[in-house]
Amino acid sequence: MKQIRQIITSTIIVSSLMFTACKKQPVSPQIPTPQPQQPTGKLSKLVYDTGAYDSLYYLADGRLSKLVNNIDPAAGGGVSYELRYDVSGKIERINSSEGWYYLYQYANGKLASISQYMNEHKSSYKFFNYNNDVLTSMELYNYNGAARGYEFSGLHTYSFYPDGNLKEEVTYTVNAFTGQLIKHMTIEYSDYDNKLNAEELVRQVPYYYGIVRMKNNPGKRITKRERAMVSSPHSIASLLMINRQNP
Repeated sequence: MKQIRQIITSTIIVSSLMFTACKKQPVSPQIPTPQPQQPTGKLSKLVYDTGAYDSLYYLADGRLSKLVNNIDPAAGGGVSYELRYDVSGKIERINSSEGWYYLYQYANGKLASISQYMNEHKSSYKFFNYNNDVLTSMELYNYNGAARGYEFSGLHTYSFYPDGNLKEEVTYTVNAFTGQLIKHMTIEYSDYDNKLNAEELVRQVPYYYGIVRMKNNPGKRITKRERAMVSSPHSIASLLMINRQNP
């Protein structure tokens, strides 16, 4: 009997120790990562005349978290872009489902450059210039494997109306032999309405995100394409009437 009592006592002590040890190591509940959502009152979808559409998802604080670009809905899938922000709330990176990712850098509170990467290799970058905090131009640089460096390959210049809407955008290419700029296209915008330009939010991803060029919707756009890629006063002008339906 004495031996049986010793066994029972030992069992109780061991069980007590195990219970105490468990008590000292509380299990922290696993908090799931917040998923992008489409809250009421936020723009969730943009549909185009071609049948293509963009789906938008947001963080709990209202910032854009994910964009899915469905160019060909019949084919399924689409390209998705996931946005990441730094501690100050500025976008710092966009990941594409195609494998590309984009890194953002700022100077004096303004977007300074966006670099495009694939497999840790920077293939191109765009540099933004300002005058009194107003965007004046964007320079494009592409990687040249033969030269093992980046080449200046294009320029976009901008002018704006006093209300901040884009008035004119001029696109230049670079002559591969002389390095001189060649005017390629001029686009003039006018007849803006007073409604929010929802498409501008999507059009910026990923390469213009953070820069709003058209807060409202232009009613008229005139595109002038230079002939034979030669800068001259002779151009082909096409008048495009833009008819957008805002949600």
